[in-house]
Amino acid sequence: MLKKALLSTLVLLSNVAVAQIQIDFDLAIENQENTRTVTCSAILEENTIGSFEDESLIIDVMVQENDDKVIVQANIYEKSEENGVVLVSSPALVANWNEKATVSIGEKSAEEVCNMLTFSVTPSHVE
Repeated sequence: MLKKALLSTLVLLSNVAVAQIQIDFDLAIENQENTRTVTCSAILEENTIGSFEDESLIIDVMVQENDDKVIVQANIYEKSEENGVVLVSSPALVANWNEKATVSIGEKSAEEVCNMLTFSVTPSHVE
């Protein structure tokens, strides 16, 4: 009986110790034909993958607290009938709490847009 009570307490404490982080992210993918944007807000547990999916994109995001900063790693996949699911990009960001951090991948010129991906994240504490 005592072992069961101790085990229950340890499980409860391990669940309490997991940090929860709210992230607000924006993703923009531009190419010659169009611009695609996705905006999302979610609460994620630290070191746990959160997955967001729509008809043509899958976005896996993992967050980790590191002192006064948040490390955000994302894997962005595109879905299509021709190619199935293909990894498009794996941006990583280090963001300050409550401040937007942005990474842009690709090239954009004044004449034309050439496959540009912009990923922005704003992390905040969960109260």
